[in-house]
Amino acid sequence: MVTVLFPGRHHMLTKFQHEYLLNLVKNGINSKKVDKIIFAITSSNHENTRRNPVPLYLRTLAIDKFAENIQCEVKIYPIPDVKQTTKFAQYIISQIFYQSGEKLNPENTILACSTLEVIVLFKKLGFKNLPVELDNNKLRPYEVVDLLVKAGKNWREDKKWKEYASEATQKIYLEYDLGDLIVELFNDSLLNEDADITETRDYNSYALAMDKIAKLKFEDIKPFV
Repeated sequence: MVTVLFPGRHHMLTKFQHEYLLNLVKNGINSKKVDKIIFAITSSNHENTRRNPVPLYLRTLAIDKFAENIQCEVKIYPIPDVKQTTKFAQYIISQIFYQSGEKLNPENTILACSTLEVIVLFKKLGFKNLPVELDNNKLRPYEVVDLLVKAGKNWREDKKWKEYASEATQKIYLEYDLGDLIVELFNDSLLNEDADITETRDYNSYALAMDKIAKLKFEDIKPFV
């Protein structure tokens, strides 16, 4: 038996992620059955910013709908925001322990993550990683959000972001008009990613730069199972 730890801000759950997790449960990992998936929602206490546009209760609701047909135990834990630290991986593990008593370690848990900095921190603790989007040339959640932003006021009818967004995310976004909020946040040139007044930031250039860095660094830290 093995637990899959799936950390992230989880503002946008994708069809690829859903298929990926379904296959893990169906096929197992190195002959080990996946009996539990833990969604660790980071920056859980932040909302209404570019970096964290969706409130925790709606992220949780989307995950709950997303996981309805995943045939294993699913747990959801909110992880409050913390300043950048090299102990971030330990912080997530500790938060889950404090909230549930579950002791995650490299023997009973495997990470599922495509964020390079997070992979490195967990690898230092001995955790193996499933690379999710990194090893499959798939759009990551923030790239799908960017497609929605580009659709502007037409986000409800736009097919590009819906091509990648999970059915659960689409339902929550449409029901609670989240696209309106996200488009407004990203188009407000006075606000930075944390809703502070600052000079305009070119988000597209930022995302592209992060993507290039990811490709350069991936081979150095390529996860293994």
